[in-house]
Amino acid sequence: MLLVEIGLAGWAFRKGWRWRVLLPIGIAFAAAFLIGMGAAAGGGSANAAKPLLALMDIGLIVVLAIMSGRAPVARETSRSAIHAPEVPPDPESVHVFGQNAV
Repeated sequence: MLLVEIGLAGWAFRKGWRWRVLLPIGIAFAAAFLIGMGAAAGGGSANAAKPLLALMDIGLIVVLAIMSGRAPVARETSRSAIHAPEVPPDPESVHVFGQNAV
């Protein structure tokens, strides 16, 4: 399963997600670590936590597959933030049929 996750993460990285692809992986691994610590601290066995960890692994694969399937949505920025405001043309430089409009 780890090889599938690595492959999907690489594919999603090249699809445009870049370093954001590491967020679901980090969240899943941190949750698995905390679940394992909780099972060990409670005196339970590691085998009891395996079904939950398998479901979490499958969920991670689904998330990475969705990220691999489509590119991230680009944010729209306002035109005024990118370009200077448009200045109306100088009336003396406007020509109508080859003649000056003024």
